[in-house]
Amino acid sequence: MKKTVSMNLDINVGEISAEFLLVYPPGIPIFCPGEVITQEIVNCVKMLKIAKLSVQGTEDPEVNFIKVVKEENLLFIK
Repeated sequence: MKKTVSMNLDINVGEISAEFLLVYPPGIPIFCPGEVITQEIVNCVKMLKIAKLSVQGTEDPEVNFIKVVKEENLLFIK
């Protein structure tokens, strides 16, 4: 089992997501586990929250914190 840690949405740019995040309806994914969280994604999530759209999939229902994979669990293949 991979170790994860919850990080504030504002400081997790460059981290690897351990959760899904989607806008519902219609269920469009913003990111999936294994994707690198970019500043563009963080900005998008903030805009969706301001617009009061239903952003869900994370353990934190307010989507202020996102679970990310701890660095020591990453496997890089050359």
